[in-house]
Amino acid sequence: MKTSRKASKRRSAARIERGLKLQQAGDIDGAAQCYAEVLATDARHPKALYLTGLLSVARGDATAGLALVERALKAGLKDAGADYQYALLLQAKGRNGEAIRSLRRALASQPNFEAAAFLLGNLLFEMEEYAKASAAYRRVLTAAPNHEQAHYNLAHSQVRQGEFQSAAEHFRAAIDRAPQNVDARVGLATMLLRLGDHDGAATEAQAALGRGADARPAILIARLRRTKKDYESAQTAIDEIDVSDEPLNVQADWWMERAQICDRLGQYAEAFPAFTKAKEIYRIERQIDYNPQEWLAPMARAENYFCREGMQSQINVLTNPEPMSLTPVFVVGFFRSGTTLMESMLDAHPNIVGAGEQPLIPSLQTEFEESADGEFPQCLDAIPHHKLARLLLRLRRRYIDALQAQQFGQHGEAWVVDKAPFNVLHLPFLRLLFPEAPIVHMVRHPLDTVLSAFFQVFLDRNAWSYDL
Repeated sequence: MKTSRKASKRRSAARIERGLKLQQAGDIDGAAQCYAEVLATDARHPKALYLTGLLSVARGDATAGLALVERALKAGLKDAGADYQYALLLQAKGRNGEAIRSLRRALASQPNFEAAAFLLGNLLFEMEEYAKASAAYRRVLTAAPNHEQAHYNLAHSQVRQGEFQSAAEHFRAAIDRAPQNVDARVGLATMLLRLGDHDGAATEAQAALGRGADARPAILIARLRRTKKDYESAQTAIDEIDVSDEPLNVQADWWMERAQICDRLGQYAEAFPAFTKAKEIYRIERQIDYNPQEWLAPMARAENYFCREGMQSQINVLTNPEPMSLTPVFVVGFFRSGTTLMESMLDAHPNIVGAGEQPLIPSLQTEFEESADGEFPQCLDAIPHHKLARLLLRLRRRYIDALQAQQFGQHGEAWVVDKAPFNVLHLPFLRLLFPEAPIVHMVRHPLDTVLSAFFQVFLDRNAWSYDL
């Protein structure tokens, strides 16, 4: 019996090897016949299932290919390449969460798998997990320092996190490796403008303009003039640009810049329609579909769940939390309500350091819900207080460790300001996590706040900001 099984395995291995040679030679039908012969004797043969799946994809049947690759992995195929191919097929079906898990399996078995790390970064970026996307792109660059696209994508990921200096460095690295990359030059010019290097921004914009780019460099030049308060010249420059045949994002950028210039010149009757036109185009280009009820649902759940006595009972879970080297101060409110100004005022105190808009609290609440196996706050009902306390203490340390990893508090400050405005949507969770932390709620006249937000193009999608 053992001899028979060994002989069968040898025959299957020989057929697989022959099928691979035929496949590499372009004989798809011959390869398929070899794999079919293997599956006729062992319907769960992992390698034969996987290779048959790849042939199905090559023949244009991605659905059958996905099913076969999935069967191969369930049958025990351990292969980083198979996990990567599976992720590609899942991505094509829009199943990004599963694709990410498959890529992580591939990287666990083959840490220097450059293509897997790059795709992982792209998927995480698409899901707006920018810090994790950056980590994936850095992994690519560890294995392949000259990977131009990884530098470029990492730059965009850093932009979304407000790390403009780092973004500029990686845009520049992409240009060093591919001088013809006009998009990287536009990105670098935009970052240099944000960083106050107007001469450098002008140089890069002119370089992009000279390489046959779209209208973005010319729009940047108009923006540079506006930034220098040369409004008439800026208006002349913007009006000379024809964007009628440009992509939607470039058209929206043009309308937004024209609106800003008109606003500075006091031409309000022209400025407001231009802002509205820009936002209409951005909404189409970015596929924005805003649902206020969905946006406010977490707050509604919390409001229905908590009463004053119940909230106090939950806060008392951490009656004597361990002392921290840094105590957070949360400055919350609507966008454009003055959170940045308040952070600047607090940061002027020698014992307080501003940390900008940290993305940590939403991700920690998500981790809390995963650990509690339910949505916050209803998941609190199923957690004994001693387990809740342990979980909260772990997440508190995670938050402070993340701030210290960014060098906040290195000069001995005792307080750190997190001014992420929409932490206001997580106030019940904040109170549980940091019962001792001050919360400063910024309130500005709603008309001023909403109009100011409408006049901005935010780095994040902020679906609520595209329409009044």
